[in-house]
Amino acid sequence: MRFGKKGIIALLVTALMMVFTSEAMAEVRPVATSADLATAIAGGGEIQLTADITDGGEYVIDEGKTVTLDLNGKTLSRSSDVAANTFVIRVAGGNLTINDSLGGGVIRSTNNSDTAGRGRCIGIGTSSLSDGNGKGGSVVLNGGTLEGDLAHKGYGIAMYANSSKEYDTKQPIDVFLTIKDGSKIEAGGYGVAMFGLGCKLVVEGGNITAQSGFAISGSGNKWNGGTNITI
Repeated sequence: MRFGKKGIIALLVTALMMVFTSEAMAEVRPVATSADLATAIAGGGEIQLTADITDGGEYVIDEGKTVTLDLNGKTLSRSSDVAANTFVIRVAGGNLTINDSLGGGVIRSTNNSDTAGRGRCIGIGTSSLSDGNGKGGSVVLNGGTLEGDLAHKGYGIAMYANSSKEYDTKQPIDVFLTIKDGSKIEAGGYGVAMFGLGCKLVVEGGNITAQSGFAISGSGNKWNGGTNITI
């Protein structure tokens, strides 16, 4: 069988399309256990839950990693009895997008220590309060529900940028959150809490409810200022 130039080109294009399609399909990793999810997040890329995961710890998205997590109608939850912040996902310099292709997906954080506000679904940035040396990070919510400890005044999302008291030399730490239509945050305390110079929140849609605190809040002290909110 002989091919002209056009036939050869068409054959090559078809072969390349098959390769790229195969690679794209292979990038979406189905996960059903906490161990598999931790490994998948560490590697970055596209991940889809295929079962509820309730026995995991804190999943960390490190600097340089980009993760797209499809809840796929499933529940990802974490519970703790220790009086320390209980994050399900911590974005430590990386980038996270949350989708929910099937609908009904939930990320839930519970802290049973009776210390108010410890159950927090997602933390963005690694600076602690009064600290300006941490990493930033970004999160986009396209779908799913974040449920921040309804019984103990938990948070949906906490954003940690530059809270240093060194006002004259203070530089922003970029911490971004975008909330889009189809997503939901339900919190016992605060829906989104923002701390420090460099926090930027964009609300394009969705629904945020808070039982005892505020849907969106900053902090009353000046070293936690420098936040930016667009609705």
